[in-house]
Amino acid sequence: MSRLPPALRPWWPVFKRAHRILAVLLGVLHRRLAPLLGPRAVPRTATGRSQDTARGEPGTVHLHPAGPAETLRRRAVTGHPAGHWRFGQARSAQIPARYTLAVSGGRLVGSYGATVTPCGVLDYQTSGYFGIAGWREHPIFLRPTVGRVVRERGTVLSLVTRGVGVNYYHFLLDGLGRYGIFEQSLPGEHVDAIVVPHRLRYQRELLGLAGVSARLVEPRAGVTIMADRLLVPSTPNQDLDAPPWLVDWLRRRLPARPGGDGPRRLYLSRGTRRNTRSYLQEEQ
Repeated sequence: MSRLPPALRPWWPVFKRAHRILAVLLGVLHRRLAPLLGPRAVPRTATGRSQDTARGEPGTVHLHPAGPAETLRRRAVTGHPAGHWRFGQARSAQIPARYTLAVSGGRLVGSYGATVTPCGVLDYQTSGYFGIAGWREHPIFLRPTVGRVVRERGTVLSLVTRGVGVNYYHFLLDGLGRYGIFEQSLPGEHVDAIVVPHRLRYQRELLGLAGVSARLVEPRAGVTIMADRLLVPSTPNQDLDAPPWLVDWLRRRLPARPGGDGPRRLYLSRGTRRNTRSYLQEEQ
């Protein structure tokens, strides 16, 4: 929404709804064309859970567990207005089990990293997107093909999910968080390449600090990566709940370093540039 001109931002809910409806309508046509387009075809269908994806293609898809599901409970917070429903809603959350999906001949689509199996099935659980209610609304169905297909030999790990290419928060918790799940589910596993955004300096710095050292491949819109063996960890923070295991892993992997005689508090401004979600009451 922050990328829209200010005059158009009130219309964001309308634009988003139109985007979802268009994906549903175009998807009906594009999925029917799939048998004619080979590797460039959009998925023919989807599963709601990765367990079902593995069960449906046992010869090519395998699920490697990393950690159990858990219930997150938080203490009550204060805020304004007092007793707002959002504060109460955030006190409890269901955190899904963690795992890595291994797909022989899997495809990784676009900058949002959608996972597609050799049989043309979208694994929706590892391919979530912003503000959609189901797999039929996924933007992968807005176009008749998944774009140009690039082959990557060997074992390829995906750290790509919605938002990691343009947003610091999502890169840190979702992108690096996926690396944590990979380590938990397949300890000692060797990979030949890692698909992860790394154009920006902070992305390269965080990857280096986290110990990500394999060859890096930049995901791109309109490009699909086909791997001999594709590893896709589950999305660790799909509902923006910041699970405790993830926060602890990041603190261990990215420890704070002692500074000099600097200030005890820092204020980080969002500034006034476009696309920064600037704080309207910053002066106050």
